[in-house]
Amino acid sequence: MYRQLEPFLGPPGQAVELGCGVGHGVLWLLEKGWSVLANDADPEALEIVCQRAGNPPGLRCETAPMESIDLGQPNLIVAGFSLFFLDPPTFEEFFPRMLQSLAPGGLFCGQLLGLNDEWKDRGYVLHDAARVDRDLSGLEILLREEVERDGETAMGTPKHWHVFHLIARRPV
Repeated sequence: MYRQLEPFLGPPGQAVELGCGVGHGVLWLLEKGWSVLANDADPEALEIVCQRAGNPPGLRCETAPMESIDLGQPNLIVAGFSLFFLDPPTFEEFFPRMLQSLAPGGLFCGQLLGLNDEWKDRGYVLHDAARVDRDLSGLEILLREEVERDGETAMGTPKHWHVFHLIARRPV
């Protein structure tokens, strides 16, 4: 995901990583000179992020559900495999608010779950191409890649994935 994002990045600014897990993306952004608000609902995950990063001045960690944090007006929001864990009413409120929080020219990078994903019966918000276009309306789509394949979860469990990998820019 970050390899695909890198060509679109401008000069370092403020980034928010939603559902950052143990911080692979947070560390990558810090190495690129970004200031990062690392968010995860799991306090143990954020403890690992802070230990791995060594508490640099550009890092702020916030343990909370992503929909409850103050996003500010970041230049970049990364939500790697995290948004679809929101329940549908929360997603419907949070997703547009998240995109509107982006600074002019700011980037969103993340995934949305497709209709054929193995987790389709778990009550998550599912997307087809038309819904992706509708939810990202008003943004410049820089990358929209639909992928359907067998793979694994972050925990190593076999899973059939159907996701939309997205990078979009808020107009200046």
